[in-house]
Amino acid sequence: MSEPVFEVHEPTASDEERFREFSIGALGDFDVQVFGTKSLHIYTNWGKLVVKNRALTQLLHLIGLKKRDLRGGAVDRIPELMGKRGDIVLSAVEIDDGIFYVYRVVTEGYVAIPHRVLFDYARGVLHEMGLDVKPNIVRYTRRTVAYFPLFKVPLKYSRPDDAVGIMLGVSNANTGAHSIKVYGYVEILQCANGAIVRSFASRVRIFHVTDIKSVLKRVGDAIKDVVVQLHDRGHWLTRRIESLEKIEIEEWKINTWLELMSRRLPKKYRKWFARVFHGNREAFGDTAEALFQTLTYFVPRLMKVNEDLATRLNSEANKILERPAKYVEAIASR
Repeated sequence: MSEPVFEVHEPTASDEERFREFSIGALGDFDVQVFGTKSLHIYTNWGKLVVKNRALTQLLHLIGLKKRDLRGGAVDRIPELMGKRGDIVLSAVEIDDGIFYVYRVVTEGYVAIPHRVLFDYARGVLHEMGLDVKPNIVRYTRRTVAYFPLFKVPLKYSRPDDAVGIMLGVSNANTGAHSIKVYGYVEILQCANGAIVRSFASRVRIFHVTDIKSVLKRVGDAIKDVVVQLHDRGHWLTRRIESLEKIEIEEWKINTWLELMSRRLPKKYRKWFARVFHGNREAFGDTAEALFQTLTYFVPRLMKVNEDLATRLNSEANKILERPAKYVEAIASR
């Protein structure tokens, strides 16, 4: 069934009365109509709610379904599953008389935290710790991240005059489906490669629940914990990155790895990936360093356009950093 086309009105400051929040528990009797995997319409005795895009993903997640379930028999169960979740709140804007476009789906305990409030608070916590640093704020597809530079450690390997920048990352997304995250981030300064390193420091998730004061208190505690770990382990991490250059890899394994990684990438990125890899291979030889440098080159550069792919490449880089010898050994069996 084709979906009706709506012209979504772009709200302005004077349109505040058009914004509404609807609790599923207070909708009364309603029917649901699904249009493929793109849209879901909720019909009530007073109007209609249009749920699509990210809001549809959020709603399905909260009732225990995925978009692929919309192609099967699960469609008939949606009203029942929604009825059991009376705590779900639909944030919507009225685009026509009695027709509401849902832009966010959350639970009743959800608390939105403005980016500026969160990042200013994080900077204040660091200031109390004696660290007066200004963040670099970057907007990605789903998240906005403040990177707070803490200190640098020189790198001693084939590429001269390089260093590791140790940073604190504070990530926020008021989508209803993503938590606040506090973590350690490393950047190889000469080439702006970067990665979130799992073994380097705790990665703390704080959910948007209770009230803003409680959420910020948990953020502050997480920042203090992660910063202490970053200072304790910064030099260890730098030495670990340097050590990757000493782990040599047979040529056939290098070629196998490149072929395997290329298969995981969209076609439009494959030549770019191969070009970057060959440049790192010339700089570091057939070593684990060349693999790590290639992966961390793409993590920050793809994060803005393909966050899921960047996250997968970040995970691959972490495997090399955590157990390089085991990673190289496993290439043959992949």
